[in-house]
Amino acid sequence: MDWLVTILKSLKEDAPFTIIFCHTVSDIVLVLSSLMARLGNDAYVDLTTQDSCLLGVYYSATPESEKQRITKSFNGAGTVRVAIASTSLSMGVDFPHVTYVIHFGPGRTVVDHLQQAGRAGRDSEQSFNIIY
Repeated sequence: MDWLVTILKSLKEDAPFTIIFCHTVSDIVLVLSSLMARLGNDAYVDLTTQDSCLLGVYYSATPESEKQRITKSFNGAGTVRVAIASTSLSMGVDFPHVTYVIHFGPGRTVVDHLQQAGRAGRDSEQSFNIIY
């Protein structure tokens, strides 16, 4: 995901909203740790607060405060630009400005894939679905 790292480093909080869907918590940890290692201090808008991280994690056991931080950001009032998530993010959550949906592995079913893919482009702007 070199292209995503480049975008985050150069645009920071102006980077396009991106959701990375993972099947397991282990996959979420792998993706998060890989991105954090590549971004280093560039993962943060302001190094004095953890709330300024460009990355967020959203799955069933995520604390409600983190889910709210991601939701607030994806609705235009925060710094999170990449949500690394399980399918729980594709159920009942509407983010209008998602440009990239990345599938870390294909969806388990066609319905799962379509639900995840449908998170992008809700603002009628060009969007992209990418499968790794």
